[in-house]
Amino acid sequence: MFIKKLQAAYIATIIVAALYAILSLNDIIPSNFWALSPEGLYSMELIVLILGLGNTFFALKLFAFGFSKKKLQQDFDKTYKKLAIIRQFMMSLALLTCMFVYFSCINVSSTQYIILILLIAMCFCWPSEKERNELEENSKK
Repeated sequence: MFIKKLQAAYIATIIVAALYAILSLNDIIPSNFWALSPEGLYSMELIVLILGLGNTFFALKLFAFGFSKKKLQQDFDKTYKKLAIIRQFMMSLALLTCMFVYFSCINVSSTQYIILILLIAMCFCWPSEKERNELEENSKK
């Protein structure tokens, strides 16, 4: 049941991001309203780059870190739920933040590539019963 809720949240994130993109591209939601100086654009690109790539790396490796493995061995169900929610929240927050930055100041060109990287990384973060069972088996070893 928990996996189904995570999958629903995952799909909801993609739908919200797609709706935001569609509404912004059709000028229903204002876009390109954040005028930044060149220094501001550079700072925004750095923030998006760090947020996007940092979250992607951390989310993909979350279950492989030493502290995660130790906690999974101690109390698997509780720790798995907590880490899965953290991973889902991190990826959703990064994606929606990057989408907002991209559509609020269109001049930030690297943001579209970070969004693409985040969307691809989200494919590898799909919550599944198979992943949960594999983690549970590995935590018992």
